[in-house]
Amino acid sequence: MAAILKFIYAMFLFISLFMFPMAIESKNCQTDEECLKNYRCPPHLSLQCIHGWCECEPPVEQPIETPVDLIE
Repeated sequence: MAAILKFIYAMFLFISLFMFPMAIESKNCQTDEECLKNYRCPPHLSLQCIHGWCECEPPVEQPIETPVDLIE
């Protein structure tokens, strides 16, 4: 029983070594261009500087403007 607890404790410590360094990485930015130079996102997302942080967000789609005469 004690050997199992030691093993679980050791695995927890080993896995936590990989989790915390990833959380420390900062992605500070002032503009979207800084994000594009320094970081990468999956192809379906775009990098944007949001509140001073580089974040991968879905691309913003522009609404389609319909002329008024086509609506009537």
